[in-house]
Amino acid sequence: MATTETTPEATILVVEDEELARLIVCDYLKEGGFAVVEASTAKQAVAILEERGDVRAVLLDVVMPGAMDGIALAHLIHTRWPGIGLLVMSGKGVPRMAQLPPGAGFLPKPYFGPSVVGRVRAIISGDGGED
Repeated sequence: MATTETTPEATILVVEDEELARLIVCDYLKEGGFAVVEASTAKQAVAILEERGDVRAVLLDVVMPGAMDGIALAHLIHTRWPGIGLLVMSGKGVPRMAQLPPGAGFLPKPYFGPSVVGRVRAIISGDGGED
């Protein structure tokens, strides 16, 4: 029996230090038709972005281990890779929109599959993913 492979809609980088949360959001995105790359720290995320040219959006948690938190990582990505969409996630409060780079969206935790996939599509299409 032949298998049918579909081309992913886009490649998304998920930066989340909590393994279970990362697996859940990655599953949502894969089920939504996206290719997914994973990182658990800002340092890993930067290394992936330096190696790959196919990442269209980055979903990242605000609180991360290491020298760079999610807000700083979002600003770095916006500066170095301005064509990449950004969706910041947090379960520990809502950052002020002035803290986020222009065009970045925010998704509070907990989130559900359709909301994640819809927001990523909005970010990629240039709608900003904001509510």
